[in-house]
Amino acid sequence: ADMKRITEIDRMTHTGDTITYRVKRDRTERDVRVRLESPVTNPRMVFSMLLSAALALSFAAIGLIVYVRRPDDRQAFVFYVMSIVGALSFLGGIVITFDGSNLRGISTAPSGTLAVVAMYLAMTFAFAAITLHLSLIFPRDRRIVVTLPYVVRGIYVFPTFAFLFF
Repeated sequence: ADMKRITEIDRMTHTGDTITYRVKRDRTERDVRVRLESPVTNPRMVFSMLLSAALALSFAAIGLIVYVRRPDDRQAFVFYVMSIVGALSFLGGIVITFDGSNLRGISTAPSGTLAVVAMYLAMTFAFAAITLHLSLIFPRDRRIVVTLPYVVRGIYVFPTFAFLFF
């Protein structure tokens, strides 16, 4: 493909424009007209984003309620942090959707998508580590935590490296 020409066409088109693709399959060629639209005009995308936002708010609210009721409790704090990381993960999904919105089907411009995906991955690893941490201390400290208290710090090694090196 002629990327220079494709990039030029991409610069001239805008959301709402209609473009024509020529599709060649076997020996048949046909023209297909496509209207360029914003992802937020798609009801499925809007529903998905609203659902993700509602889930993020729910996670954050539940975590905050638990922590506010027992601010001196270690288990409540770990649960709160887990809830916030879960909320950020849901919000990261929305950001990834919007950041990829330059994918109009013509040409894509490099963007911060890789950084957002790396953060999303780090949140995923962190959520797993925090869940393990919570399971080791709730409803009471497990024997391994009492015997080897540093084991809890070891849980966070992989997410920390994922965050630093991705």
